[in-house]
Amino acid sequence: MSHRMYLYNLSGTEVIANESEETTMPLASYGVNNKDVRMMMEWKYELPLLFHPLFNGSMTIAPPVYNGNEGGIYAPAAPGIEAFRTLYDFIEKHQNTLIDDIAAFQEAKTKIFTWFSRKVIHPTFHLDAWDVFNMSDEEHDTQAEELIAFIHANNKALVAAIVADNPVLLDTCPYFQEPGNYFKTFRQLLNEPSYQFGWSILASGMSGDEDELQVFSEGELKGLKDADGNEIVAAIYEEIYGYPYCVDLAVVMRGGKAGYIDRSGREVIPCVFDDAYDFEDGYAAVVSNGRFGLIDTTGNFKLPAIYDDGHVLSSTAIAVQQDSLWGIIDIDGQLLLPFQHVKEIIAEQTYAFTYYKLVGHQQEESWYTHAFKPLVNGPVSTIACFGAYYIITKDDRATLMDAQGNVLLGEDYLHIRAEEQLNALIVQSAAGTGLYIPEKGWILPCMYEAIFPLEDANPEEDGTVYAVVKENKKAGLFAVGANSRWIKAPGYQQFRWLKKDLLAYQENKLWGCMDATGHLLTDATYTSINSKFGYLLYGLALGFHNDGIDVLEEDEIIRDFQSVEAQNELNDYPQACYSKKEIQQLKQLAKSAEKALAYFEEAQAYKEQQQYKKAMDLFRHSAELGNPAALTSVGHTYEVVYNDLGKAFAYYWQAAQRGEVYAMCNLGLAYQYGRGTAMDIPAAIGWFQKAADLKHVDAHLYLGDIYYHSTFNVVDYDKALFHYSKAYLLQEQPVADAIGHIHEIKQDYEQAVYYYRVAADSGNAFAKWRLACLYMDGNGVETDLEKALQLLHEAVAEQAEAHLDLVAIYMSADYYDEEKAGMHLAAAENAEVPDVATYKARYEILWKGRR
Repeated sequence: MSHRMYLYNLSGTEVIANESEETTMPLASYGVNNKDVRMMMEWKYELPLLFHPLFNGSMTIAPPVYNGNEGGIYAPAAPGIEAFRTLYDFIEKHQNTLIDDIAAFQEAKTKIFTWFSRKVIHPTFHLDAWDVFNMSDEEHDTQAEELIAFIHANNKALVAAIVADNPVLLDTCPYFQEPGNYFKTFRQLLNEPSYQFGWSILASGMSGDEDELQVFSEGELKGLKDADGNEIVAAIYEEIYGYPYCVDLAVVMRGGKAGYIDRSGREVIPCVFDDAYDFEDGYAAVVSNGRFGLIDTTGNFKLPAIYDDGHVLSSTAIAVQQDSLWGIIDIDGQLLLPFQHVKEIIAEQTYAFTYYKLVGHQQEESWYTHAFKPLVNGPVSTIACFGAYYIITKDDRATLMDAQGNVLLGEDYLHIRAEEQLNALIVQSAAGTGLYIPEKGWILPCMYEAIFPLEDANPEEDGTVYAVVKENKKAGLFAVGANSRWIKAPGYQQFRWLKKDLLAYQENKLWGCMDATGHLLTDATYTSINSKFGYLLYGLALGFHNDGIDVLEEDEIIRDFQSVEAQNELNDYPQACYSKKEIQQLKQLAKSAEKALAYFEEAQAYKEQQQYKKAMDLFRHSAELGNPAALTSVGHTYEVVYNDLGKAFAYYWQAAQRGEVYAMCNLGLAYQYGRGTAMDIPAAIGWFQKAADLKHVDAHLYLGDIYYHSTFNVVDYDKALFHYSKAYLLQEQPVADAIGHIHEIKQDYEQAVYYYRVAADSGNAFAKWRLACLYMDGNGVETDLEKALQLLHEAVAEQAEAHLDLVAIYMSADYYDEEKAGMHLAAAENAEVPDVATYKARYEILWKGRR
């Protein structure tokens, strides 16, 4: 079963009980004429991020309209449509940065908002996720609450990017942090072909008649109406062909003659032809006075009607008959294939090319390449294309030819198959199977039992792909790419791709782990190895064995998987990632997690009561049952209660080695400031980065501090900005002042103004001071000394540097006040503000000059 989400635009009103209050929420009464409900989307597993802004207003949970009885999500349409349009306008503004195919985006955007203006007319959006919610044992209403929070968080990040006018911030959407998410950046998602910039999402909910125009009959004549029944064209034609499927012009017949009308019903090409066909690529075939020709959209002949018969083969080739002979010409009438005695000419389409079959009067066949070069004579079983090459199967033999008809592989081969994943040809001969790439020749000779792509494997960054090669019933692994090579010679049972640069191998029915070079990271000791498709939060992969579960870490480190970690995996749709046997092992390991957490909560209570010995004992019991957070708490107690930094460091180390994210951060802080160990900034960065990779917000904050403050001698404002932005947007960490300062340093003043204002609104004195300086200099804002003066007075009590800027304003012509300037200069001198002596000398000279 395919699990889908459904999006509707609804009308009608009912009262929904929403906890303790009643909310009036429009619902649907399912209408046969689509006036009461409009399906907008039927999409697998998700509401795509591009459509999250549609739920920009307050959301309500109530029974779905069509599926089940709980977990439906409702929101007012008006604010959603406004937010949706704002996002697309923002994308358009930054299309040179965000879009690969700008013309395609513009076309999709026009289609989307034209459709919205015509179809999205009801006051409510309704998201029905019943199918998807059924994948979990959790209550549907609870899942709906989680989904609403997720949508809110993503919308918040989208709005922040738009307000800051910074498309880079689109990547901070929590959507991109979700485990298992294929998309890592907004640009990658936006240019995904299956989304078609959002149009495919809308098209998924269309019923097939969205072009609206419908043919109606009155007696034997036909006319045209729109979806609301309004008459567009009176019933004056014998036939109307094309609607509702034609895009621009439809064929009509009147008085036995053919012409064309547009979507408004205007007859743009008169009914003067004996017959006419649909327009394709700007041209249409017509029959005039019994002769075949081509016209353009204005009705002018592109190809004169001088041929006995004809038909369009492709956008560049037309088959035409003259005096019982058939040939192929282009749209300019140039001869591509000479006229000859054949019964018909047929165009055959492949993934890459159109090629042509000429059928003789005795049914004999001749085949030509797309370049009109001879390909093969006589019947063939199949013709397939591989790039610029043709694979021809005939009489149980296969041949490979290039586009000019030259033979690359003759009839010595039983089968040739294009393997797109390997970007190569798998060739079978009497001697065995080999691998061939036309531009390179033989990659592997025809001597193996079988060759096939490694299942589920993604290409590496350099384009390398993996092939499994069977020889003597043993499997080897071969890398196909710029540097094709053996990774492992045949000698194994099978291989599996785990994640980038990581693979599993099977030997004696057990599994081990290796890297992409073939270096074995573990022996084959596991009944299975699972990386959750590369999105496991704990290390590289999990190794399942009869006695438990291991975490395979980097640097060939192996540790025990913890019971609490196993419980977390069971809460995260395990059936989508693990086998039944693996789930059973996770459940077995997780049994002690509940007791471990109970010990942990009890220990926390004792710690709050300052009964530290009892707390420490219970924390240790919790850790023994598989809760590494308890070790972190022991370390924290040693640090803040007993001031024993050495023991604190030792417990943080133990917990971090078991994957505990807070311990990783505390280790980073220990290395950053030399607490319980020697100061080691690279080690601090390493541990913070491990925690950040596990989506720990504080780790981003600490990394931002290291890269921002010169104290640590690794200043990197780009890295600082990245990590501060993550911390700010994910949990509203109070770092807007630092973000603004980095933008100011980078001379991106408009961004600096935005973040300084955010920080200033929360009372940050530094931000008020720097924002005042921007107002003084007119950087990112219009010069406004009044606003600058106000901000400086608000900041000066905490930010002594503001005294000198107040001196500068009170020495200016509009605000000159020698007494106030002197007072602030003295205050700056008393506060030992840097460079105060330079200011003092300068202004004393000015004052003497005035006196």
